[in-house]
Formats: sequence, C-alpha cells, structure tokens
Amino acid sequence: MGTLQETVRKIPKPVLWALGIICVVFVLIILSKSTQSKQKYTPAFINSVKFATKEAARLQVASEQDTNPLMAVTDINYAVAYMKCLRRLLSAKEANNITGMNIDEFIYMLEEQQQKTVSQLMTLCPAVTPNTTNADKTGWVA
Repeated sequence: MGTLQETVRKIPKPVLWALGIICVVFVLIILSKSTQSKQKYTPAFINSVKFATKEAARLQVASEQDTNPLMAVTDINYAVAYMKCLRRLLSAKEANNITGMNIDEFIYMLEEQQQKTVSQLMTLCPAVTPNTTNADKTGWVA
C-alpha cells in the first residue's frame, strides 16, 4: 500500500479538478448559509406589526358600533392610519407573511368604511363639510 501522494498521482487530473471544484462549491454553500439571516425583522418589530393590525381591526369594529359619528370617524381614521403606516414599512408579501392577511384588501375595506362614516357625519352635521373648491382633495367629500 502506497502513500497518499502516490494514490493521488494515480487519479486522473480531470477527476481531481472535478473533486476540487465540488469541494469549493460545497464550502461556498456552507459559507452562504451561515451568513444568511434567518429572520429579517426583530421579534419586537413583528409583535408591533401584529399589535397594530389587531388594533386597527378593533378600531374598525368600534367605528361600526359607535353611535357618536365624530367618534366613529376618529376610530376609523386611526385604523386607516395604522394600516397605511404598516404598508409603508412592509411590502405586501412581508405584511402578509407576518399578519397572515392581505393588508391591501384590509386597507381598501377600511377606506370604504371611512368614506361611509365621513358621509354620515356630514349628513348629521353639515357644518363640518368643507366648502372650498379643494374639498374633494381633503378626503371629506366622497
């Protein structure tokens, strides 16, 4: 039985090159896996996102149940603000992964309820209706 060097010399050069390349690729795979972060966001951030989503849902329900139209508008405005803030911080896919829901659809539903609530407020209290030429840009006029 010969030494390791003698055994290596008997192996054809193309095979040695292939083994070398496989070893380099294997090392690169291990290095890339070890440098990749498993989670992009901290647990505290994820908890904040989940809290804001739950709070927006709670405010949406409160807005529907409020008998005071001004409080209903306030609640739904906060709900919309929470969700639009989250949407600015996260992509749709990231928000969906964290919350388990389609944030864009939820925001759309909240905005529809916001318009309805504001219309009800303007019906009950016409004095709050903006009467300028730019009123349609305020969000108060549906």
